[in-house]
Amino acid sequence: MKQSIRGKILVTRTAKDCEQWAIQLKKAGAIPVIFPCITCETIQTTDLNRMLSEGLKTSDWIVFTSRRGVSAFSSLVEELGQHELTKKIKIAVVGPATNNSATQLLGRVDLMSEAGTAKSLGEKLASILQTKCSVSPPKILILVAENAGTIIERTLTASGCECTRLNVYRTVAIKKNTHKQSLSLLDVDKIIL
Repeated sequence: MKQSIRGKILVTRTAKDCEQWAIQLKKAGAIPVIFPCITCETIQTTDLNRMLSEGLKTSDWIVFTSRRGVSAFSSLVEELGQHELTKKIKIAVVGPATNNSATQLLGRVDLMSEAGTAKSLGEKLASILQTKCSVSPPKILILVAENAGTIIERTLTASGCECTRLNVYRTVAIKKNTHKQSLSLLDVDKIIL
C-alpha cells in the first residue's frame, strides 16, 4: 500500500527542483510550500577549460554523479567547441535522472548504477575495470559539484584507476530577498532541504 504524506512541507531546493518536488508531494497528499533557497552555477575558469580539454583527449571514462554535472559539462564542452564525445570515451552515471540527462545532452550512457549512489557507481565501475587486462591504468574523468564527496575517486583509485576530478558546478544560496520572511510564519510541518 502506498503511504500518504500529510501536512505542509517546505521545499527549499532550486526553483526548478521545487516544482518537481511539489508535483510529487501533492500526489502523495501533502501541501507543498515552495521557498527556493539555492541555485546552481557552472564553474568557468581557464584552468578548468584546459583540464577538461586535456581530460577529453586522454580519458577512458567520464563519470557523472548528477544531472547538473551533465548539464555543466555540456555547456563547457560547447564553449570549447567539442560538440561530440568520441566513442572511445565511455560514460558512467549515478542513476536514472543523471542517465536521462546524459542521454538527452550527450547522446548515450554506457553504465548506470541501479542503486543511484556515488558509492555504488564507484564499486560497479571498479569491478568492470578490474576484470579487463590493460597495460596502463584506466583514466577516469570525474565531473562533479564543488562540494561533492570523494567516494567515487577513492574507490576507483583503490582499484588501480587514474582519476582526475573536475568541479564543474557549484550550489550557491539565492541572493537575499528584499524582505525577510520568518519560517515560523509559513506554518509548515516538515522541511525538504
